[in-house]
Amino acid sequence: MSDNSRFRKTRKLLFIVGAIPVSAVVLLLMTLSAGIQSRILIAYRLAGRSMYPTIHIGDRIIVRKTSHAWTRGELVAYKPPQDPTRRYLHRVIGVSGDQIQLRENQLLVNDKTVERRLTKEPCRTGLTCTIWTEKLDGKSYQVALGSGTSPDFGPETVPDDYVFVLGDNRNDSNDSRYGGAVPNDFVMGVVEIIYWSSNDKDGVDWSRIGRLVH
Repeated sequence: MSDNSRFRKTRKLLFIVGAIPVSAVVLLLMTLSAGIQSRILIAYRLAGRSMYPTIHIGDRIIVRKTSHAWTRGELVAYKPPQDPTRRYLHRVIGVSGDQIQLRENQLLVNDKTVERRLTKEPCRTGLTCTIWTEKLDGKSYQVALGSGTSPDFGPETVPDDYVFVLGDNRNDSNDSRYGGAVPNDFVMGVVEIIYWSSNDKDGVDWSRIGRLVH
């Protein structure tokens, strides 16, 4: 069986994980750890809130190992150039040759304002924020904007064979605005699915388990 076929079957299993007993979930995760994880999948637990509202603190996610021409809007795992021993999750906003700017919390790519609209969803980080739907190159995802305004950034041009990444929690993210663009070969793969979610306050959050990540 090919790696891609194994991945598709694994993702289908993870998608329905919320409907099966905890013991079966544990068995599935042990199988991942012992087998295909080292070849095509990586499992991570998110410790920060830089990717809120897409990923919450306590979410455990599956990253599909791949290498291709990264595209704007993809949510990726990568090794930050300033400390390659660590692993970060952020969204690709710019690719080679793109010009990136932020003006009063508004993202611009190649001098074009990136479309966004305000939603009615509440901010669940314990802070004051608003949730927006942003659309970049046909990909829609949500971002959180704090009550204040982040410092303006750019314009900065993405070097050849690099990507520029931002966190979805725009006012609380250590991303390319601070660490610089990321070499393409430091990107490890694409975030695919939340396979487990729990926190100290609410325990297991079954509503998030099996959720595909966009």
